[in-house]
Amino acid sequence: MMSNFDESKINRQKDGKFGFKSAGKPTVSLGNKELSLLQDSPVENVRASSLSRSKKLIAEKGKELKKEPDGQQLITEALRRCSVDEIRDFIDNDKIDAQDISLDCPDDCKMYAMRYSERYTEDELSYMVSELPDAMQEDIWHDYGGNPKVDAALMNDGCPSIKEAYLYPDMPVENYERIVKQPTSDAIINFGVTNKNPAYRRAAAQYGDERTKQRLMFDQDARIRVAVAETCNRDTARIMVLKEKDELIKAILKNALARP
Repeated sequence: MMSNFDESKINRQKDGKFGFKSAGKPTVSLGNKELSLLQDSPVENVRASSLSRSKKLIAEKGKELKKEPDGQQLITEALRRCSVDEIRDFIDNDKIDAQDISLDCPDDCKMYAMRYSERYTEDELSYMVSELPDAMQEDIWHDYGGNPKVDAALMNDGCPSIKEAYLYPDMPVENYERIVKQPTSDAIINFGVTNKNPAYRRAAAQYGDERTKQRLMFDQDARIRVAVAETCNRDTARIMVLKEKDELIKAILKNALARP
C-alpha cells in the first residue's frame, strides 16, 4: 500500500536537517514580563498554583489588566478566591473598580469601599448599596451619612428604614423625588401626600403608585390634580373625571380615556 506521506510539508533547514516552525503570536498579547505570566495561567479556572501570581498581577497592575485579553476574567476569578484582607488592600490601592467590588467581593468589602466614595460615581455606589443586606446599609448610613454621594446612593437603593430617616421637614424636594420613584414604604408616601408643601404632594402624585394617585386625585391644588391626570391609569381617570371641574384637567382625563 502506497503511503500518503508528503515530505514537502516537512520544515527543513538549508542544510537539510529538520527545522522547527516559528512560535507565532501569543494567544494573550500582554505587554511586559509580569503580565506574560497570564500565558501559562489557566484563566478560566485560576487554581491554587497560579492564584498567588494572579494576586501579584492585580496588586501591581490592577485596572490595567482590563485592557488585556482575559484580564477581566483573571480579576474575576482571583477575587472570588482572595481573602477579605487582600481585597481590602486592592481597594485601598485603587486596583479594582466598582464593578468588580459589586459583583465579586464579599459584602463587608463592598461596605468598606464606601470610605473611598469620592472615587466612584453615584450610580456605582448605588449598585454596591443595593447588593447589601438592610443591616449593612444602616451601618453605612451611620458611618458615612452626610456624604452627598453616599446619601444619594442610600436614597436611591437603600432599605425603607434608611429612606425614612431622610424624611425631615426641610428636605429638598428633589431628594424626596429620588426616594418616591423607588418602591417604598407607607411612611414615605404619607410624608408627601400629607405635606403642606404642594411640591411634595406633586412629587407623590407624579411618581407614586396608583393608590397614592387616588389619594391625591381630588387635591385642592390644580397642579397636583394635573400630575395625577397625566400619569394615572384608566380606572383612576374614570373616577376622577366624574368630579373634576377644571376643564383643562377634564380634557387631559378624557384624552387618556380615549386612548386604546
